[in-house]
Amino acid sequence: MAKIAISIPDSTLIRIDQISRNQGITRSKYVSMALDFYSNGSNDKSEIDNLKSQFDDKSRELEALYTEALSLKERIHTLENTLEEKDKKIDSFSDEVLHLEDESMKLRENFDYIQGEKEKQDVALRTKDDEVNFLRSHVTQLTQSISQLALPQTSIRTNKTKETLMSDLEMRNCIGSKCY
Repeated sequence: MAKIAISIPDSTLIRIDQISRNQGITRSKYVSMALDFYSNGSNDKSEIDNLKSQFDDKSRELEALYTEALSLKERIHTLENTLEEKDKKIDSFSDEVLHLEDESMKLRENFDYIQGEKEKQDVALRTKDDEVNFLRSHVTQLTQSISQLALPQTSIRTNKTKETLMSDLEMRNCIGSKCY
């Protein structure tokens, strides 16, 4: 192997020493590798240019993917907020449905109670109607009996007796403040 002597600036020598030390090789080996690399520059340069071009292409692709990822991240955030709002609405509607179910149950109970009371009133009303019909038929029978017993010469007295009987019947049909 041949040896050569070259003159280089001190700052370049310092950089060469640092790099060779970091790579764990001698200064001579590092300079030899650098000269080999530089002397084969026509193939390596085109390869480096090709790699730089590929790197630039991949960098643009990566930038586009990064931009898309940011856009998707923002979209995800928007969708999460929308979903959270929808969940709150669902919770609100669920609470409202529960409240309406409670109200419905109370109204059903109230309706059932009122229906029972109505049936009781209907029975009481039918009973009173039956009593009124009974009393009317009784009044009719009494009226017929009185008219059969009445004498023609005492017709004035009969009318008074009729009025008295009617008054008595009306009083019998009155219970408390209600008359039937």
